[in-house]
Amino acid sequence: MQEIHQETGTTVYGRDNVGNMTSKEIGTSGIVETRTYDDLNRLTSISYSDGTPTATFTYDDNSNLKSVTSSAASRSYTYDQNDNLENESLTVGSATYNVTYGIDNLDHLASVTYPSGRTVNFGTNALGWQTQATPYVSSVDRHPSGAIDTMTFGNGVVTTQTLDSRLRPDTLVSNNGQVDFVDLGMGYDNVGNVTNIVDNAGSLHNRTIGYDDVNRMTSATGSWGTETITYDGRGNIDTRERNGSLQDYYYNSDRLTYRVFPTFFYTITHDLRGNMTSDGPNIMVYDGANNLASIDNGAKVIDYTYDGANTRISRSTPTDTTHVLYSLMGDLLGEYDPSGGFKEYIYVDSKTAAKAVDDTTVVGQ
Repeated sequence: MQEIHQETGTTVYGRDNVGNMTSKEIGTSGIVETRTYDDLNRLTSISYSDGTPTATFTYDDNSNLKSVTSSAASRSYTYDQNDNLENESLTVGSATYNVTYGIDNLDHLASVTYPSGRTVNFGTNALGWQTQATPYVSSVDRHPSGAIDTMTFGNGVVTTQTLDSRLRPDTLVSNNGQVDFVDLGMGYDNVGNVTNIVDNAGSLHNRTIGYDDVNRMTSATGSWGTETITYDGRGNIDTRERNGSLQDYYYNSDRLTYRVFPTFFYTITHDLRGNMTSDGPNIMVYDGANNLASIDNGAKVIDYTYDGANTRISRSTPTDTTHVLYSLMGDLLGEYDPSGGFKEYIYVDSKTAAKAVDDTTVVGQ
């Protein structure tokens, strides 16, 4: 089986007798991804011909993901008798980060305990919607649709959101009773595109946005000035002009090859799998799974590593390393310096409500 793309050429897939993808090669890169499965058609391993670490997957008796292991990191998961996630851990080198979830008798999330020992306690209503995340969010009131109406934070800041007749955000106000930190109003066109944002707390966030007949953004006006965008016949950006300064974009087989400014230009390059390897100032390198492995801007190199499920687990520079902890659901839970110091993120409805930096907490994120 194969598919052909203008940017990358032919991608060839291997399939087993029941249709599981067993191999994949993009274009003429020579990098082959190979997959294996068990008798229940569950993915058990992914390997790469370029030396990217092989990943192995295991499952419990109910087919819940139990572990993901590679030479870069290992993850493990445990579940209760109703298959709710109870614990997950990430091990990178000698560091292990554990997260524990409390579940109530209705299978709703009741608490999360972070690697630092920080515990967030959640309240839920009869529909399972979160009503608090203490001590950071003391109450959450909702519209009948379930969208957040009012959120009161532990520091007294209150954020209120109104909806229009089509249940789209209409106004957003955040204040502490004395100062409006945010006071925004939104306008839409007949197909739901945001056409304007009015900043009633100041002009900094005022926006006016225009679109063409196929809903592509063609203009935007804000505190930076005015920008216009045009497109070629294939939908690629052709030009961008901001306050009289024009950028032209040039393509080869739908790959961006040049960005031309009034007095200089950038050459854009790609690898055989379509990944951008240079945008002018930066050089990018990718692993066999197409994950960004490093960025070099000439002054500093940043390296990234990933677990077997291709979730980022660390970010390193010549002077420091940060371990990055994502949950099984994909939320960024924390960033940790192995030698001390951390940031942890608290969520309501999978949206960041607070950030804890070491022992300092900022809410209303």
